[in-house]
Amino acid sequence: MAAKERIYIRLSRPVAGLASYSSLWQGPDHLLLATSTGYREQYQRFQFGDIQSFLITPSSRRTVWTVVLSVLSGLIALGTLVRWARGGSPIVSLVLLAVFLVPLVINLLRGPTCNVTLMTRIRTVKLPIRRRRKAEDVLGRLTPLIEAAQADLVEPTPAAVPSVVPPNV
Repeated sequence: MAAKERIYIRLSRPVAGLASYSSLWQGPDHLLLATSTGYREQYQRFQFGDIQSFLITPSSRRTVWTVVLSVLSGLIALGTLVRWARGGSPIVSLVLLAVFLVPLVINLLRGPTCNVTLMTRIRTVKLPIRRRRKAEDVLGRLTPLIEAAQADLVEPTPAAVPSVVPPNV
């Protein structure tokens, strides 16, 4: 039995919003933004020929998480040291410390955060891509496809026509 040909390629994992989650998919001639609330799904399709630009802006999401997790880890580490100095067992505190240190390290290793916005002539949509490295990978993958789809839209520049200077009368 032949394997099924994949029509869509996932470009981003589902990103959770306030009451929904979104993911971005690449089709043969378009992007597909899928948003789900758990019981309802919404799809937005963007033809490669209609895309005007992508805007990548830095966000402070990584810094906020780093500060919050660092402060909590520091407080738990201080409590662990106090407990250990008083002769208590620091096992529970060390487990709690690991609960905050592991996400802190993962957050630092994943790199800087950003917001990615897709612009067409009709609308502007925020895409579910949250890390700078992932945004650059996705744009590197999509740029040739978008340029190929828009190649026939670009009018060739007319050749330079020499200007004729009228004779002085």
